[in-house]
Amino acid sequence: GLPRSVPFIHKTGTQYQTACHVGVINPQNAGVDAIVVTTCAAGLDEQTEAGQVFERVGRAITQTVLKNTAPAPAAATAPK
Repeated sequence: GLPRSVPFIHKTGTQYQTACHVGVINPQNAGVDAIVVTTCAAGLDEQTEAGQVFERVGRAITQTVLKNTAPAPAAATAPK
């Protein structure tokens, strides 16, 4: 659900009939601009149903929280 251009570290975990994904958007710069995301789904198949829910969460974050976030500027180079 998040664009591939968004820096994101991610960990998944499952417990009995519960799938959870935890991640950090923009973890660089010692976490100054970090956004922690935690999603859990109970009673859904992790590979299909829960995965679809988690993708929708990512899209919602992209359309709201990240909507006005500009990508990090490219490194400046000095003219030769």
